[in-house]
Amino acid sequence: MARSAAVVHIVRRIRHDAPFHRLFDHVRAEPYPVLLDSAGGAPRLARASFLAWSPRLVVRATREASVDALGRRHARVVVARATGEREEARADVFAVLRAQLAEERPRARAASPVAIPHAIGYFGYEVGQMLERLPLHPSHGSEPALPDAHFGFYDTVLAHVHETRETWASVLGRGADDESAREEAAHTLAMIEARFAEVTAPKAPSVARGATVFAPR
Repeated sequence: MARSAAVVHIVRRIRHDAPFHRLFDHVRAEPYPVLLDSAGGAPRLARASFLAWSPRLVVRATREASVDALGRRHARVVVARATGEREEARADVFAVLRAQLAEERPRARAASPVAIPHAIGYFGYEVGQMLERLPLHPSHGSEPALPDAHFGFYDTVLAHVHETRETWASVLGRGADDESAREEAAHTLAMIEARFAEVTAPKAPSVARGATVFAPR
């Protein structure tokens, strides 16, 4: 599938009353929701938390039993798009990810208070077998059936900066030209603002008059 002729990046602050992590409750039913929560720890290591959902496409890679001439495991790579299109082949997952990142890159990135990722996922430990010759350990029946690598490419990511307590929406708009791409991004931002403006903070439990409340010291 050919990339859009134009990709425009927009960042805008959005407001919500609920704690940032509670926003996940309102997207958990969407495809591939992600909450990267770094609410604690040293400020330089826990500057922001991120929320994303409904990726435009997903890249997954799983080791095959066969190896190449250097003893590296082959990988079966799947690229699944939100449109329903799906490509599957033996491939180098790192080359696939590099190519996709190049396609996702807008001509210019909007200024934002923190670096906001639009590709979110993981590399499993066993991916090392795709890079070099390593001992092949037998699989245990208790291991979960997860891909060795999994990345979602998200057009919309929310970032909550803990120091300022501000939440920013980072949106990639796509279109035939810059104007139509910017219109799509603005439309997406408007929907996000409307969606989360209605999310209210949970109410504190009520206490009957005359009741005694004990709080731990």
